[in-house]
Amino acid sequence: MSFREKLLHENLKVSLENPHMVFLLLTPSSSTPTGSTHKMEYAAFISRSRRFLKVPVLLNNLGVLEQLAYWRAAAPCAAAGFHRATNTHSSRFFSPGGPLRAVSDVNAMNDALQLELQEASRKLEQSERLVETLQSDVSALRKKLSEKKKRDAGNGGPVAQVVHEALRSLLACPLCHTHTHTLTLEAFPVPGVSQQEVDDGTSAPETASPMRPGRRAGGTLVGTDRKRRRSPSE
Repeated sequence: MSFREKLLHENLKVSLENPHMVFLLLTPSSSTPTGSTHKMEYAAFISRSRRFLKVPVLLNNLGVLEQLAYWRAAAPCAAAGFHRATNTHSSRFFSPGGPLRAVSDVNAMNDALQLELQEASRKLEQSERLVETLQSDVSALRKKLSEKKKRDAGNGGPVAQVVHEALRSLLACPLCHTHTHTLTLEAFPVPGVSQQEVDDGTSAPETASPMRPGRRAGGTLVGTDRKRRRSPSE
């Protein structure tokens, strides 16, 4: 412990209002016994009866470390072997400006990835907004359709109105007032024949069938009557 640090301890003890207050001064050692550069040793010097007691202290780093930060330069070290190794192999890993070559490449790749991620995020945000707009349009169309269905149900609906008009037109047709119709064997209506004539047994006028011109409405062929008339004379 240097003489300046001892004087600082004594002056602080005199200046403090509470003389029983313990004052700690943490000083890192210049180099560790093993000559490593990544480890720092701390010690607390406690003043008691004008004597300083050295107490080792272990400090835990509770801060948030940046994951993207890299050490661009090695920590200072007094070991001669470290300087020789650094001077021999530094040209393979370090650029002439000082920073590591691999670190520069990693930083460039990281910047490119960040740009791609920002572009993908922007496209995703635009697509989400477009989906929200389409959903609102679909909801509005569904609402209009449901309101239209309710109005059509209250008015009977267009289909019901068309069916009602067709039924009324069918009932107003003169053919619907005829209760019975006489049909031929081919299911064609016989004109001029009423149900009363059929009940009385009167013969209907013979008409040719539209499907079979040679057959009359009664079901006999035209040429068969002539053959039956000739048979008694023979």
